Amino acid sequence: MSDLAVNQTPTQTPVVAQITHQHHHEHQARVYQHHHHWHGTGPLAEANKDFFNNNTDIFETYPHAKERAKRTALSIVDKVKLDKENTSVLEFGCGNGLVCKELLPYVKTITGIDISEGTVKLFNNYFQSQGEAERVKAFATNLETDQSVIEGKKFDVIYCASAFHHFDSPQGITKLLSAFLAPTGSLLIIDNWLSPTHPKDSSGSPAIPEEYKHIVSHAGFTEDDMKKIYEGAGLELVSYDVVPPDEGDSELFIAKGVFKM
Repeated sequence: MSDLAVNQTPTQTPVVAQITHQHHHEHQARVYQHHHHWHGTGPLAEANKDFFNNNTDIFETYPHAKERAKRTALSIVDKVKLDKENTSVLEFGCGNGLVCKELLPYVKTITGIDISEGTVKLFNNYFQSQGEAERVKAFATNLETDQSVIEGKKFDVIYCASAFHHFDSPQGITKLLSAFLAPTGSLLIIDNWLSPTHPKDSSGSPAIPEEYKHIVSHAGFTEDDMKKIYEGAGLELVSYDVVPPDEGDSELFIAKGVFKM
């Protein structure tokens, strides 16, 4: 285990004012540096698509964007065996490719999927400019309604980074992605670590700041949440570890699911 992932639950100061501030900052970090966007068919999907199509420049301007992409890629490298001669990767919610840029040296190919045409254009333009168009390509599509771009393909690693909290149905997305996972492959989710002391809303669910409710569906996910999500897709949760944050950024987890043997 590298120093990017720890097996213990981090201590959290149980002061509501501090947690609320941290949570507000967490979503600033994800919305305004976010690489990834919700795929679905309802209003939340369209809101995310419109937001990121109209704000493609945020990927390069938010102070934690590139640093988080590096931490995310290194946490993936730490969790799965990668082979630059053979490993095929699918990133769901790839945005403009910040994580892909960091992960590419470790794998053979990366396919990106995102609902935002604007960010996919940036993704493909970058990798074409680097002479990597044969190894890396992204597609602007809603995978729930159109799977033609990867139909019949199986990937050794599928990951979704800092996007799950935008999904109306993480369970449905996980089940969909599992259909493209190789039998011995790994499905990795990197997203908001949810503190046990996180403030609750009037319904008892983890609170989401009002200004983000049009594009955010979940405050974060616990280990138990991820276990249930994976099980619903016929997968088994084999690890759930916290990825320590950069100073001023929020805490993430990385969860790994595989097919039950």
